[in-house]
Amino acid sequence: MTTTLVFSIITSGLLFVVLDAIRDREDYTQPIRKWGTIFSNGSYFIGAIVILILQTIWTVLWTVLLIVPGIVKSLAYSQAILIYRDAVDSGESIGYIEAISRSRELMDGHKWQYFKLLISFIGWWILVVLTAGLLVIWVGPYYQMAKVNFYNSLVNNN
Repeated sequence: MTTTLVFSIITSGLLFVVLDAIRDREDYTQPIRKWGTIFSNGSYFIGAIVILILQTIWTVLWTVLLIVPGIVKSLAYSQAILIYRDAVDSGESIGYIEAISRSRELMDGHKWQYFKLLISFIGWWILVVLTAGLLVIWVGPYYQMAKVNFYNSLVNNN
């Protein structure tokens, strides 16, 4: 569980970097150090931890009922960290549960699109495994960029 949480925080930090890159918020003279954006603001870090824990608990509870509702809910909750980040950046006071609720609302009618996006990476992840993880250097950023572009297009279209 601890390893999963640490990995999820690092992944969230990468999502923040990609979001900044897409929106031209930062100059990237030191791109390797920018993944630590999540640690630059206490709200980002604490928010990411709490949201990740809540998402995990709720997804597990839905999965206990049946696997399919668990998958559907995980897709519905998938944008919560980015929503929280945008709210904090705009100075809006937002609760962790509210970020998850907004994610559910944002993903209404878009879960199938997001599922197809995630499934489209299966071949890439198989190649990562076949190369003993070496290919993750390229696939990881590509995957994060695809997820953030999906979020950005949802936000811009709503």
